[in-house]
Amino acid sequence: MVRLIPLGIVVMLLSFLAACCSTHTFTREGGISIEKKGSSLKVTARDAEPSEVLNCIAEAMGWELDIQHRGKWKITYDMTEFCPAEDVLYRVADEAALCVTREGKGKYKIEYVPRKDDKLSEEELAKKYRTTINPTQPTSGIERGYFIYEGHYIPPPYEITTGKNEVFINGLVVSRKHSPKARGPVSVPDEQNITTIDELYRVVHHKYDQWKSAHGKKTALNNLRDFLNNNPYVQKNVLKFEVGDDETVWFTFNKKGKFNCYYEEEVLLAPWRAAPLSDEKIQEILSQRKDRLSRHLKEGGLIACSHEGGFSHFVPGHRARQFLDRICEVIDSNNETPQKEYALTKLFVVREWARRFLYNFDTAVFKRMNPESDSNHQE
Repeated sequence: MVRLIPLGIVVMLLSFLAACCSTHTFTREGGISIEKKGSSLKVTARDAEPSEVLNCIAEAMGWELDIQHRGKWKITYDMTEFCPAEDVLYRVADEAALCVTREGKGKYKIEYVPRKDDKLSEEELAKKYRTTINPTQPTSGIERGYFIYEGHYIPPPYEITTGKNEVFINGLVVSRKHSPKARGPVSVPDEQNITTIDELYRVVHHKYDQWKSAHGKKTALNNLRDFLNNNPYVQKNVLKFEVGDDETVWFTFNKKGKFNCYYEEEVLLAPWRAAPLSDEKIQEILSQRKDRLSRHLKEGGLIACSHEGGFSHFVPGHRARQFLDRICEVIDSNNETPQKEYALTKLFVVREWARRFLYNFDTAVFKRMNPESDSNHQE
């Protein structure tokens, strides 16, 4: 027996589907335009007041905003695709250095939350982040690519060598084989709803410890590889990963944006009680890292490293020169220092990287060493 669906329910369903698929546009003065499709938004703003953009988002979604700060500067924002409305709210607020707090369904507080260094004067910031380095100057080596250390541009040629526990570029430590650190108890998020890199690391450590205790090291490593291959967060945010037999995972993370940046970090799985690696195994690992760095430079890519290789940021060869030109443009602009800092922060992963470049990158030296016709940055 076939049951017929009442006409009223059919009409309601069709109306609901039409509402989800149709697009509505909300505009305000100052070049603000917001397109709404279902629960997703697409925002365009030209040199607009952040509070006006946020209010327009609230109007489109029927939200209530408690805006306690107008934003530190005007913003220009141009989205090419629809994104979840709440994500858009957070992104636009972040563009103006504002913090969003969700206070209930459809209710948000927008405020400026000073960070520790915000209380420092420009002179104090310069003293804290301006550094002096002493690279070697080899007479031969890799002639392509770009190497940045603590925000300092190091011109080629580049000589990559290994020591007992380190990899060096022109005498500066860019990678070190660390001893594993002990881990204390931490909360473990839902493995299918990971939203940050820190949450990914906590899940990886937790699951690996469980597998190793129950099945041994070999099975635990294989299980971890399978888990990472099938995890939604990893599929979306990790360019590639390598799970080593030495109980380390080397992650290469996507960094979205027109420069196709990415960065790499090593995650240590084993606690202090793990058996130490042999000298031969350490040299094998360092040799692999040396080859990876060498290949990246030879392809014309950018490698930016923090002190002693604590963090590495990579830009592929076909985008490296554009990326560095953008850095020069920001540093040489007439904007105030906080706005320069924020523009640089958007290019990197953490705020401290922006400050390293802001106080150490000599744009005049870089431009002199890399004229536009230089084959170093040709694709």
